[in-house]
Amino acid sequence: MKRFGKKLLSLALAAVMLCGTLPAARAADVDPTLYEQFGYDSPEAFLLDYGAGRWDYDTFADRYRQRYEAILADPQIALDYYGYASLEELDQDIEEWQTWESREAFYRDVAVNLTWNDEWEYVPPVSVQLNGETVAFPDAQPETVDSRTMVPFRTIAEALGAQVGYADGAVTAEKDGVRYELAAGSDRMRMLNAQDGTVIREIQMDAAPYEKGGRTYVPVRFFAQAFGLTVQWDEREQTAVLYDREALTAALDERFTVVNAWLAAQPVPDGEQALYTAAAVRVLYTALNSIDGDKQYTLLDGTLEVVSQGESMEMDIQLDIYALVQMVAEQTGGLLDEDLAQQVELIQEQLENVRFEMIYDADTDTLYLRCPLLCGLLAAVVPDGAGADLTSETWFRVDDLMGDAAGVGISDSLAAMESGLTVGGLLVTQAEQRCEGWGDYRALWDSVHQDADLLAEYAADDRFTRSGTRYTAALEESYEDTEWGQRYDKGSYTLDVQSGAVTGAVEIRETTSYGDTLTNCSFAFTDASGQLALSVHEKNQSITEMTIDLTQRVSDTAPAAEPPAGDPVIDLVDWFESLETAEQAA
Repeated sequence: MKRFGKKLLSLALAAVMLCGTLPAARAADVDPTLYEQFGYDSPEAFLLDYGAGRWDYDTFADRYRQRYEAILADPQIALDYYGYASLEELDQDIEEWQTWESREAFYRDVAVNLTWNDEWEYVPPVSVQLNGETVAFPDAQPETVDSRTMVPFRTIAEALGAQVGYADGAVTAEKDGVRYELAAGSDRMRMLNAQDGTVIREIQMDAAPYEKGGRTYVPVRFFAQAFGLTVQWDEREQTAVLYDREALTAALDERFTVVNAWLAAQPVPDGEQALYTAAAVRVLYTALNSIDGDKQYTLLDGTLEVVSQGESMEMDIQLDIYALVQMVAEQTGGLLDEDLAQQVELIQEQLENVRFEMIYDADTDTLYLRCPLLCGLLAAVVPDGAGADLTSETWFRVDDLMGDAAGVGISDSLAAMESGLTVGGLLVTQAEQRCEGWGDYRALWDSVHQDADLLAEYAADDRFTRSGTRYTAALEESYEDTEWGQRYDKGSYTLDVQSGAVTGAVEIRETTSYGDTLTNCSFAFTDASGQLALSVHEKNQSITEMTIDLTQRVSDTAPAAEPPAGDPVIDLVDWFESLETAEQAA
């Protein structure tokens, strides 16, 4: 009777809303509150799990209420969402499998998921963000016309710090001795010397300004770029993101002058030279056993050679991971039957002295990969005859490896290398690459400052004490995280801003619900060589030790752009598509 009464009530409310006597939405929480229904003690805690970030709690709760009432009026909405044929089938599932506590709990689950989908699919109005702050447009709002973001001229010009005026039928913006002129209907913008009126240059825009409601609208991308700003478009949030990349980088660098001085001391190959890097890597694993005795395995023993120039590189890796399979086999003990044990032995032999070669050419955004073991594994699993073209000399080619992200990451990284590597430049480039991958440029400003704050805990200027050209940072920090547990860092490291050397040792103790871990790391690097030693001790379980010996030198030999002539090359994507086509035909 209670459920029936709720259903009648929801039907009555729906009828009233259709008649227009109630607003379509109201900022009122449900009873009990939405967050209480799902076991949270606050709206903020609820939104951490269920909010996609566009709506505040009241908006989310109101939309949830509407969804829930619609389901009460028509339960078929909820049944269709999870594919139930009837309420009887749902009730049987609840009784037998206890997937939901009740029909009501089921309805709530569907309502919150539909609300989350509503929020995710919601298309917000066009907005503009300038250096991390949303620009307020008090009377006329930005809009999209033919895929171009158009904004009211006066508001955006004043937000950029320009003086707005009018001259000969054109709108003008003046800043730092430069006057910018645009006229409605013309797709050209002129930049003039504000003192004598001489033309500095003209800019061809891809959209012409226009008049609307007594306001002049201009294409924000070209206008902002003329002021020296970087412009990105956040599709999901419908936001034009403007920021002064140079000023942002400089502001970040002010916090890390010591590290930047150390970076400046690092040898940087000129544009015609490459960097050759060789490394020897060894990983030891000790399984702790107080009854039968500890046992040690050499999990990895290998070498790495890299020739890099800008973002292009040639890499040759040789690894021996024979003992890794041995350890897995021994740890599983009697779980392996005779046939499986023989297969493990075969795999183990194949993993001895594995060679892996890679070539990446940034100019074409193409990756080449050669690994005889990989070819052997692929030949063994594909249909008969399909792997006949795979040999130990076969290279796989992957085109458009980085895709759109290559334009941002590679070009900016190369520019940073050419202009001098700095912490600020690296932080900004990293944030741009991340936002490009996520498609969320609106988060760039906050993201880059969060990264800077995290790095500052270990490398800000105030962390160092000076002795001549040597700067030492002491680490004595304790962290407590309610989710992961406790962490305590101690140790120190020293940067020599004259030689570019770095030495240090750090100890990290972590206590979590999974157990206690002690990590020790020591390192010593010059411009030409160095060593890193890392030890991870998991209490009563294992000790993992890794050592890396590194050498570097400038090389006049550039990395290869493609495999040697005559070596077989297979397009990896086309090859897999041909296998799929052959399988469908069969």
